[in-house]
Parts: sequence; C-alpha cells; structure tokens
Amino acid sequence: MTQQPTHDALVDAVRAAWQRWDPPPPDLADTILVGLAMADLDADYELLTLVSRHDHLAGTRAAPADTQRVLIEFRSGELTVLVRVSQDQPAGAHRLDGWVSPATGGEVTVVQGDRSTTVDLDTNGRFAVPGTGPGLTQLIVRPATHAEASDFRTTLFEI
Repeated sequence: MTQQPTHDALVDAVRAAWQRWDPPPPDLADTILVGLAMADLDADYELLTLVSRHDHLAGTRAAPADTQRVLIEFRSGELTVLVRVSQDQPAGAHRLDGWVSPATGGEVTVVQGDRSTTVDLDTNGRFAVPGTGPGLTQLIVRPATHAEASDFRTTLFEI
C-alpha cells in the first residue's frame, strides 16, 4: 500500500509546477501598479487628502465640552480645507466650522449618505453647518474661482 502525500507536499508540488510551466512575469507587480495609477480607478482620491485629525489639543487643559471637538485638515494642491467638528445642540448633532484656503467665495456641500446640505463660503473662505448628524461624511467644495469640473471632494471621514 502506498502512502498518501500530505497536504503541504501537494501544495508544494502544485507551486513547483506553476513556477516551472507558467511563472509570473518578473515585472508583474510594477506593471499592475502603473496600470492602476494610469486608470485612475479611485477618482475620489483626486479628492482632498486627509492631512491630519486631532481629537484634542495635546498638553492643554480642556473643559469636558472641549474634548468633544475634532480638528480635521485636508489638502490638495493649492487648496486646504480645515474643519472643526464640535458637539451641537440637540444631543447627537454636530456643528461643522470650516475654513478654505486660499480664501474664496463659493459653496460647500456636506454629504452623509442620501442627505446633503449646501452652505455658502464667505469671501474669507469660512463656512458653518450646524445640526449635522453623526456618520460618514464628505465635503464637496466649489470655490467661486473654479469651474464646476474642478470641485474638490474630501475623503470620507467619521463624525
């Protein structure tokens, strides 16, 4: 009676056969990375890049209400968006205060799932959105100085 090969021995034999008869091209990984970069699969990642997120100021004394604030910064090329998320009334709601630099007029849309709220950017690049619920959130910034095709979108962030 012959002894059956172990699972590991079978896997090793199959691996050796594939490497011998159909090896992957040596530049496969690089070719895939270049293809993905050129395909621009994640058009959303032309969006603004999350630069930083601070849940509180390090080394400072803060009142309990201050610990409910989050500061998030996004950057794309020449545009920077700074957003402060703070607890708002009624309970569970949040207020978004934001600044767009360079300062420009225009509008900002806050998107959460099927809901969206659009507010104006003042000429100093400031905006405020009270009563924002918790959840995944995205900002769409439409500066007055840019065409509609060049809207800036943030990555999704959690409130």
